[in-house]
Amino acid sequence: MESGLLERFDRWVMHQGLTSRSRALSYVVREKLAEGEWELGEATAAATINLVYDHHTRETVDTLIDVQHNFLDVIVSTIHIHMDVHLCFEVIILRGVGRRIREAASELRKIRGVLHCTMTPATTGVGYHKPHKHS
Repeated sequence: MESGLLERFDRWVMHQGLTSRSRALSYVVREKLAEGEWELGEATAAATINLVYDHHTRETVDTLIDVQHNFLDVIVSTIHIHMDVHLCFEVIILRGVGRRIREAASELRKIRGVLHCTMTPATTGVGYHKPHKHS
């Protein structure tokens, strides 16, 4: 590895608070494998979708509810808070096929009155983690 690249990596490792290059490399590899699983779109995955919307915008709330009902196969839970008299923040927790989760985010993003919509993906790790039973 180039010395300049290794020095940058070491600074990143320290900034992340990781204890070793080995641990950092494992972290980076897992992250890249997770990205690959999302790109394929068929792996079981989990995600959150964060929404900020103006609940006074005509039909926004009704449309949000309708779209969420179209994705009951992947939506696990929602958390809703009021930011002020006009704006709401909602976190939607999803689990299922990555492609389907991405579709939900795309549909929610299109709704009139939605001011902010981001998706934070994760995978179950089956591709790189040995499954185990919980008692």
